[in-house]
Amino acid sequence: MPEDAALHKLCGFEPSAERVVALDQRVRSRLADSLDKLSRAVSPHLPINLPALGELSAVVRRQPVSSAVMALYTDSVEALFSEDETLTLSLLNELSDKRWLAPATPRIVTLRDEDLGPGQSDRFARIVNDDPIDQIRISPVSVEAFTTAHQSVLAARALCAEAIPDLGAEIDTLAREIILVDPRSDSDLIFHGSSSFYLWGAVFLNAGVHHARIKAAEGLIHETGHSLLFGLNLGAPLVTNDAEERYPSPLRSDLRPMDGIVHATYVLARMFYGLVHLESSNCLERSEREEAQKLMAFVRSGFVDGIAVVDAHARFTPEGEASFVGARDYMKQSLN
Repeated sequence: MPEDAALHKLCGFEPSAERVVALDQRVRSRLADSLDKLSRAVSPHLPINLPALGELSAVVRRQPVSSAVMALYTDSVEALFSEDETLTLSLLNELSDKRWLAPATPRIVTLRDEDLGPGQSDRFARIVNDDPIDQIRISPVSVEAFTTAHQSVLAARALCAEAIPDLGAEIDTLAREIILVDPRSDSDLIFHGSSSFYLWGAVFLNAGVHHARIKAAEGLIHETGHSLLFGLNLGAPLVTNDAEERYPSPLRSDLRPMDGIVHATYVLARMFYGLVHLESSNCLERSEREEAQKLMAFVRSGFVDGIAVVDAHARFTPEGEASFVGARDYMKQSLN
């Protein structure tokens, strides 16, 4: 199937268990291809363990692995382009470790090397903290906070699986690794969660915010919406707008690049979809249904603000438009 046809098939807005499995396979296949190319390019010049890296790429192609593999590969490429041979060799040797061959299974952890692997907590924090202006310091959570949020996230995943099975399947695939953190910021920005293409398979959630089932469900739907867009576009921008352009955001008080506005607006549509289906199910308690209704009103208002900015100023790439159009159409029908 041609690449554009394959992308179009993946770009439907409504959740699909079949779609997200194909999307995950697409991302992992690209990672495996890139890992093979990097290994072949480096092997004549550096004493890397080529068989071990070949085994890793075969495993990546076959099954989900730790999100640390994507992170280490990304850092290896950056080190290579920086002409830092010592760091490149160190990172590729780290990728050669057999620990990365283990299949990834859904788990909830915090930001500790004991959970993520030696040196990975600092790497994960650096990759996800990519805003040059608003720096968020994320730390592991206390045992008490972890226990509360862990229970809420487990309950939220079960809730989504029961009330919206296809969305639950997407969450389990896109958020195999849920990392609960305690954030600190020097600004007024409140960190709710985050995700990155370069940590494929992982999402971060503020444990203090996601301490109840409905809030945890909202957070998972939100962050996996970003992950979905990252996967559809392989981490590339959705728009051709200059990254220095700034516009009002529907989710933040500061001005944001247009790619961030498009992401936020898409995610709001996905949140609205999830909340509508949760609210109309028989799975919520009365207080949760009331909370869902309040969140729906907030999300609806945010989408209206976001789509106005997107329609006025976004200059989509063809892939970005294909990814976004379903969200626009769904919300247009829902709000009429």
